[in-house]
Amino acid sequence: SYNNLSIQDVIAIFSGFACWLWSFIILVMVIFTIIAGFRFMFAGGNTEKAEKAKTRLWNGVIGALIVLGVGLIIRTIDKLVFRGISF
Repeated sequence: SYNNLSIQDVIAIFSGFACWLWSFIILVMVIFTIIAGFRFMFAGGNTEKAEKAKTRLWNGVIGALIVLGVGLIIRTIDKLVFRGISF
Protein backbone atom coordinates (compact mmCIF):
# COMPACT_ATOMS: atom_id res chain seq x y z
CA SER A 1 0.00 0.00 0.00
CA TYR A 2 1.19 3.53 -0.73
CA ASN A 3 0.34 4.67 2.79
CA ASN A 4 3.08 2.51 4.26
CA LEU A 5 5.94 3.85 2.12
CA SER A 6 8.86 5.16 4.10
CA ILE A 7 11.58 7.48 2.86
CA GLN A 8 13.89 4.47 2.65
CA ASP A 9 11.41 2.76 0.31
CA VAL A 10 11.26 5.83 -1.93
CA ILE A 11 15.06 6.08 -1.96
CA ALA A 12 15.34 2.36 -2.81
CA ILE A 13 12.87 2.73 -5.68
CA PHE A 14 14.67 5.79 -7.03
CA SER A 15 18.06 4.13 -6.63
CA GLY A 16 16.91 1.01 -8.47
CA PHE A 17 15.47 3.07 -11.31
CA ALA A 18 18.61 5.22 -11.55
CA CYS A 19 20.81 2.11 -11.64
CA TRP A 20 18.70 0.56 -14.41
CA LEU A 21 18.68 3.81 -16.40
CA TRP A 22 22.44 4.26 -15.97
CA SER A 23 23.09 0.72 -17.21
CA PHE A 24 20.80 1.22 -20.20
CA ILE A 25 22.48 4.49 -21.19
CA ILE A 26 25.94 2.90 -20.93
CA LEU A 27 24.76 0.05 -23.18
CA VAL A 28 23.43 2.52 -25.76
CA MET A 29 26.68 4.51 -25.67
CA VAL A 30 28.75 1.34 -26.20
CA ILE A 31 26.57 0.35 -29.16
CA PHE A 32 26.91 3.81 -30.74
CA THR A 33 30.67 3.73 -30.21
CA ILE A 34 30.95 0.30 -31.84
CA ILE A 35 28.84 1.44 -34.81
CA ALA A 36 31.03 4.52 -35.22
CA GLY A 37 34.13 2.31 -35.12
CA PHE A 38 32.74 0.10 -37.87
CA ARG A 39 31.83 3.14 -39.96
CA PHE A 40 35.39 4.38 -39.56
CA MET A 41 36.85 1.02 -40.58
CA PHE A 42 34.59 0.74 -43.63
CA ALA A 43 35.04 4.35 -44.77
CA GLY A 44 37.59 3.15 -47.29
CA GLY A 45 39.47 6.02 -48.81
CA ASN A 46 36.62 8.47 -48.37
CA THR A 47 37.97 11.12 -46.00
CA GLU A 48 34.55 12.73 -45.49
CA LYS A 49 33.06 9.45 -44.20
CA ALA A 50 36.15 8.85 -42.07
CA GLU A 51 35.90 12.30 -40.47
CA LYS A 52 32.18 11.84 -39.74
CA ALA A 53 32.94 8.47 -38.17
CA LYS A 54 35.74 9.98 -36.06
CA THR A 55 33.40 12.72 -34.86
CA ARG A 56 30.74 10.16 -33.94
CA LEU A 57 33.33 8.00 -32.20
CA TRP A 58 34.57 10.93 -30.10
CA ASN A 59 30.99 11.96 -29.34
CA GLY A 60 30.32 8.42 -28.10
CA VAL A 61 33.41 8.45 -25.90
CA ILE A 62 32.60 11.89 -24.49
CA GLY A 63 28.98 10.84 -23.87
CA ALA A 64 30.10 7.70 -22.06
CA LEU A 65 32.49 9.71 -19.88
CA ILE A 66 29.73 12.17 -19.01
CA VAL A 67 27.36 9.36 -18.06
CA LEU A 68 30.06 7.64 -15.99
CA GLY A 69 30.82 10.96 -14.26
CA VAL A 70 27.15 11.54 -13.44
CA GLY A 71 26.93 7.99 -12.07
CA LEU A 72 29.97 8.64 -9.89
CA ILE A 73 28.49 11.89 -8.58
CA ILE A 74 25.15 10.22 -7.80
CA ARG A 75 26.85 7.34 -5.98
CA THR A 76 29.02 9.74 -4.00
CA ILE A 77 26.01 11.80 -2.92
CA ASP A 78 24.16 8.61 -2.04
CA LYS A 79 27.03 7.44 0.16
CA LEU A 80 27.52 10.81 1.87
CA VAL A 81 23.88 11.79 2.39
CA PHE A 82 21.87 8.62 2.78
CA ARG A 83 24.31 6.08 4.18
CA GLY A 84 26.61 8.24 6.21
CA ILE A 85 30.19 9.18 5.54
CA SER A 86 32.44 6.15 5.22
CA PHE A 87 36.07 6.51 4.21
